[in-house]
Amino acid sequence: TAWTQSFTVLPSTTSISIELPFKFSNEEYITLYKDPSGKKFNAGHIFNKKNESLGLFFISTEKIQNKLHLTTNVRDKNILELKIETKKLLEPISITIEVTSPDINTYFDNNDWIKRGNLHSVSMKPSSYLLTSANYEISTLKRLDAWNKLVKIHKTNEKWSNIEGLQNQFDCHFNFAKTKGEWNLEPARRNVGYFSTVMSSCNPSAK
Repeated sequence: TAWTQSFTVLPSTTSISIELPFKFSNEEYITLYKDPSGKKFNAGHIFNKKNESLGLFFISTEKIQNKLHLTTNVRDKNILELKIETKKLLEPISITIEVTSPDINTYFDNNDWIKRGNLHSVSMKPSSYLLTSANYEISTLKRLDAWNKLVKIHKTNEKWSNIEGLQNQFDCHFNFAKTKGEWNLEPARRNVGYFSTVMSSCNPSAK
């Protein structure tokens, strides 16, 4: 399911602040995503009190180069604050907020344990929704959310182990092997770090 709201911002000589409260009932909360360098995205996750991802939110604007500066912040875990600088705007601009709650079946057309040779493997077929995004921020959030959903489904399975190594395999497939018809994640493959996993074509040697 998805919810979308758009609003129009008019040119102004001062900054504009907008508050968007999320109404939760069971200790859910929102977070903005920060990349490893600390850069904050205008997008984030909705989590439940168990820190499991419930959904995503994205903030997008019309592409008017260098004429609008948008910064976001989260207050009290449920209020999204937008600060918009519009001094260079000459005409109104539209800002859109999308909230979506994808599940495991949104990201993968199938998701099953199989045996490949002597290796147990989580075999999945990524959906067009996972593989297609409007920009880098949305793509990154989908990748993280899909992994979160995958962990939730399989974490109680006795074959699910070597989680860091599995995530390296998953990220490698997402970033470099999108065109493969199926992705196979195998716990028995060594955790050699992300870079070495990429250099091994997403398939490090087995233990």
